[in-house]
Amino acid sequence: MGYWGVKSYEEDDADFALDAGFERVHGAVYLQLMDDRDPTPLEEVQRRLADRRTLAAALNALANEFQGRPLEEYDDDQRISYCGVVVRHVECGVVPPRAVRDRALRWLQEETVEWDDPAARRRRLAWEIELLRRTAVVEIEEDTAPLPDADAPASESSRRE
Repeated sequence: MGYWGVKSYEEDDADFALDAGFERVHGAVYLQLMDDRDPTPLEEVQRRLADRRTLAAALNALANEFQGRPLEEYDDDQRISYCGVVVRHVECGVVPPRAVRDRALRWLQEETVEWDDPAARRRRLAWEIELLRRTAVVEIEEDTAPLPDADAPASESSRRE
């Protein structure tokens, strides 16, 4: 597992899942924005395109990466990846399903992974936990929302409701 920062999504599997989720939902639009010739920073691309569909698609990509392992069997590194996907979407204004938010919050509170800069990670971890504690949630089943076609435009309601 490769970590390169102190944010939960600054690790290889979370990064892969976020990329896969955005590409699955937004297809060519996402790929065009990610082209080296486009000056838009990754953080801005994600802020513009993030919605509950990209969250679901990213978590699905993560589950596929982990070969369908049940959530309750995720190891510590896999839990960080899951939390990273959720945290990044919440940072972008996405309102997650309660079960998804609650799981990520619990796993962050139980985190035992050793980071290169423990003090910086503790500060960031406290911030991520507080972010998830204060975020709104939507009362839907996390596995019932169908994934859209890659070319379907995101609606504002799928982001905020």
